[in-house]
Amino acid sequence: MSIYVISDLHAGHKGIIKYERTQFLSIEEHDEFIVQSINSVVKPTDTLYILGDIGSVKLIPRLNGRKILLRGNHDKEHDLVYLGYFAEVYNWPIYIAKNIVFSHE
Repeated sequence: MSIYVISDLHAGHKGIIKYERTQFLSIEEHDEFIVQSINSVVKPTDTLYILGDIGSVKLIPRLNGRKILLRGNHDKEHDLVYLGYFAEVYNWPIYIAKNIVFSHE
């Protein structure tokens, strides 16, 4: 079992391909790339920390691993929405070990 960390997926956010991720022709292509890239590394028995700005939660069930969310400044859904997709949801930084902190900032 391994631990993986990623942030700023911005799934379903059409503006992200216009201004930042210009290599994608559509948001669907962008989102599919995210799913395939994560799943090529993360196994179902792994833990995946997502450090905020997930965008649409619709792709979350397609991602491998036990998923934990640390909310970012763009994650505006109610906690109950996120708890339907994530094993754990945090609104603040968390300590993983004595000298390791995960945060969106």
